[in-house]
Amino acid sequence: YTEWEPQTGVPLRSEIRWVANGQPGSETTLQRVILHELGHALGPQRHSSEIRHVMATTNIVDRPTADEVKLLRILYHLPLRQDLSLLVAD
Repeated sequence: YTEWEPQTGVPLRSEIRWVANGQPGSETTLQRVILHELGHALGPQRHSSEIRHVMATTNIVDRPTADEVKLLRILYHLPLRQDLSLLVAD
């Protein structure tokens, strides 16, 4: 839903509510779903059976692993020798 400023029509507040498996979804879970789907959009990334991978259907991480980033770098012909500390999960 969205609240609007009556005179100008400017949005004052917007809120999105979503459900995952019949349960209210959290912001953290939504971010993980978005990151997972972005992995599909960026290339031929298939689902992983490792829950510590972003591409797992039931992932438990907020960042991709070094291997997942390396795969994207190979797909997009990007240099492999760069600092990944801000991007990669611990």
